[in-house]
Amino acid sequence: LENEKELEIARAFNEEFDSKNSLFKFMTEKELEELKEECVNVLKLVDETSEKDKEHKNFWTCVYRLTETELNEEEEEWTELDKEMMESVDLSGSLDELIDLEKEINRSIREDLDDDTEILFWQKALKRVTTAKLNRQCRETLVKVYEKSKKDRANKTKATELKEVRLGRSMKIDPHDIEIR
Repeated sequence: LENEKELEIARAFNEEFDSKNSLFKFMTEKELEELKEECVNVLKLVDETSEKDKEHKNFWTCVYRLTETELNEEEEEWTELDKEMMESVDLSGSLDELIDLEKEINRSIREDLDDDTEILFWQKALKRVTTAKLNRQCRETLVKVYEKSKKDRANKTKATELKEVRLGRSMKIDPHDIEIR
C-alpha cells in the first residue's frame, strides 16, 4: 500500500468485510440451502456453447460457491496478530488483483512457508480473499447484465419511437400531400 490513507481505507474495508456481509447477509440457513439447490438446477440448464450462457454459468457458479462457503463456514478465531497481519491483505482490489492475490497466497502456502502458525494465518486469509473474489465476480456479472439490459431497453425504445414516427407520418397523409407527390 502506497501511503497511510490507503492503509486506513484497506483497514476499514477489511474490518467491515465478512462473507455474512456479502450477497447473503440476511439469509437463513434454509434459504441458503434452497439457493444452493436452485443454483444446481440452473447450472443444469445452461448451454455452454452460448456466449450469453457462459456469463450466466459464471455467475451461478460463483453464487453456488458462495452459498457453499456460507453454509460450511465456521466462526474462525482471529488473534490480534492475525488481525494486524490481515491489514496487509487488500480485499478492495479489482477482480484481477484478487485473482493474482489468491494465486500468490496459494503458491506461498505450497512453496514458501514452513511455520504452521504462518500457514494457518494464510489459509484463513485465503478464505477471505476467495470470498471477496467470488463476491466481486458476482457483482461484476450483475453490472454487465444490468448495463446490457439498459442498453437493449434503450435500443428497443428508439426502434419503437422510430416505428411510431413512421406510422404517424403515413397516417397523416392528406390529399394535399398526394398532390405534391
